[in-house]
Amino acid sequence: MALSKEEMEKIRNNAKSKVEEKESKKEVKENSNQELEDLKKRVAQLQKDKDKLKSDNNNLKHELASKGNGDSMLDQKKALDAMVMGNDGKEFVKKYSVPFDNNKNWDFVIRMHAPSVFEEGMIEDEFFNMTNGNGYHYSDEYIITFKAIAYLRVVGDEVPDELLDPQKLTRNDILIQIFTDFAGFLDTFRKNQKY
Repeated sequence: MALSKEEMEKIRNNAKSKVEEKESKKEVKENSNQELEDLKKRVAQLQKDKDKLKSDNNNLKHELASKGNGDSMLDQKKALDAMVMGNDGKEFVKKYSVPFDNNKNWDFVIRMHAPSVFEEGMIEDEFFNMTNGNGYHYSDEYIITFKAIAYLRVVGDEVPDELLDPQKLTRNDILIQIFTDFAGFLDTFRKNQKY
């Protein structure tokens, strides 16, 4: 019994289909194997990265422990801030008692902070404005008087208003004393700064 042309074509197509199916399964298997190998490599690389991070972390912990409990690093930062900022929280505070009229005293407190570089410029501007640019031609006594007012205006944190208006002041000895005391504080303050 001979097969018809149609039946032969059908058998051929079935065989061809089976071969293509086998090749497709083989390709999928090869692709899966390749993906599995790629994943294994990636996992191995991630494990190496994890081990390196652990090692780096342990080294940092050891370094931190060898420097103390971290306080020394904080102290170093504070010292750097104090050097750059010029003021590590210290301030000039002094009580004054100025005698006047029939054994009475005017008691007040002056509280000032060390000026920043910017504030030093502002102090010079105040001095220049109060003296119309002629201040350095004045006697030392009046240079100190106007410098004292400039410092009080710019870095004075607690200052009686009576000391801030040169047109109303009749006693510059008070300002000279405050300026002398503050200059001594700044001198000591700056000498204590460690570089």
